[in-house]
Amino acid sequence: MVISFLNILDVCRSRRMDEGGVELLWMKTRDLAENPGHAAARHAVLELYSEMVAGQYECLDVMRAYLFRVVEGRAKVVEDLGPAIGLLDPLTSEFSKMLAKSVMSLTLHY
Repeated sequence: MVISFLNILDVCRSRRMDEGGVELLWMKTRDLAENPGHAAARHAVLELYSEMVAGQYECLDVMRAYLFRVVEGRAKVVEDLGPAIGLLDPLTSEFSKMLAKSVMSLTLHY
């Protein structure tokens, strides 16, 4: 059975990973995210992380910090800026929602 990259992206987004799955995926792919000679590989891994964050947000825990560091490092490389911002979006979307609810609650209170 051949599993394509698109299948992996779909699984990361739509199915709950086993405990430790997020960390394992990170350990197995982090070298590709930093590979200086292969922009396509870096971009594919950043896309994979974006899907993983979107689908596994509740169980990221400490991995959020590692993924923010990936964004920070990749955003310094011009050709990686787009994919890095693509990863930043799902990392911060829940925070944005919580902030909006808090601001709305505060304004309704006054």
